[in-house]
Amino acid sequence: MGGQSIVVGGVFGLLLCLGPAVGAENPSLIDSPIPAPNFTIGNSLIWAPLDIYGAGYVAHQPANAGGTDITAAALVQPQFEHPFENGWSLGIKTTFLLHHDELSGDNYGNDFVEKAYIYLQTQYGRIEVGQADGAAYSLEATGPLVAGPPAIDDGNVTFFVDPSTQQAFTNIFPVRTGVFATENDAKVSYYSPRVVDLQIGVSFTPSETKGFPFFSHTHTEPNQQRNVLEAGANYAKGLSRRTTIHAYAGFAHGNVDHRTPGNRDAFDWALGSEIDYDLNWALVAAGGAYRESRGYTFDIDQSYSHGKTRAAHASARLTRGPWQFGFEYSTGTAGAASSLPELKETGFEPSISCAVTANLQLVAGYQHLEFRRSEGEFYNNKQDVPLNAGFLYFEFKL
Repeated sequence: MGGQSIVVGGVFGLLLCLGPAVGAENPSLIDSPIPAPNFTIGNSLIWAPLDIYGAGYVAHQPANAGGTDITAAALVQPQFEHPFENGWSLGIKTTFLLHHDELSGDNYGNDFVEKAYIYLQTQYGRIEVGQADGAAYSLEATGPLVAGPPAIDDGNVTFFVDPSTQQAFTNIFPVRTGVFATENDAKVSYYSPRVVDLQIGVSFTPSETKGFPFFSHTHTEPNQQRNVLEAGANYAKGLSRRTTIHAYAGFAHGNVDHRTPGNRDAFDWALGSEIDYDLNWALVAAGGAYRESRGYTFDIDQSYSHGKTRAAHASARLTRGPWQFGFEYSTGTAGAASSLPELKETGFEPSISCAVTANLQLVAGYQHLEFRRSEGEFYNNKQDVPLNAGFLYFEFKL
């Protein structure tokens, strides 16, 4: 798509944003969301949230590899829930990735079936069984973001292509500071009720496979992790009428199977925090996180005896009405291990967002990334690659 289309779309989006920003006397666009398709069968509820997101962008990369284009993805999340008279509820949650391209998708390798699990919610906690996030990832608090998908930390939308592979350049080192060791592998998880401001979760992943735990297993290959145990804790407390704090800790530990020399059990941990403060005229939030793993570029199947991967992230956000203003900083290092080079990543991203309606969000931003390696060369025949992009991100949810 041409740059003119992106500019026209951006101007039109900003004009739509001005309505809710200045027209406080008519906030119906924000207060009246279009609901997701839903219907009931007896006491059971079935609904299907939809999430469509993407961005128009102008990217600059070495060797004329950048350009102007549009990237997008679409997900649908059919869910079923049946309540019981005792207050418990039994449900099924699924997520399907209907569309994606090389620069937009998900964190799970762009599987068509992202999630498919059964859950039981009780006053004693929640149990999940199936293809789902692990507890250390579900409970993360790693700093405020204007929008998650186009962020640097744990992003699902990128703007840079590796011309040597025609894949997303950031695939070489996907930086995220929440523990994401088991991704959406089949697992069993338990989440406690939030008691005295604290919620704890634990997950067990028998093997790195999709489907249902204990019933499906991966083929036996060297250095795969088995029996991965992970846990997360999330603390949220209001210190005063204006101030709220959040804190997070997570870890994961695996057992390496068919180990070869130089490899070892996976170990991955992270800490994060955030503080929110109400200024009366706006809400300000700031926070960040740190993560460390034996897995090279956070891949637990490359857990080596020497060399660790570390990442840190800091962010801040100001919210006033439908508008948000944010800034994010990211840095990461994958230590040299085996025959693999040391990789370093640094980046920052300022952004401005407006909730056009309760269903539609627009974000304008600028992203700068730089990758370096200790040995070998990138596609530009150098050991460093600076990447820059301006973007207009959109997300529509039902």
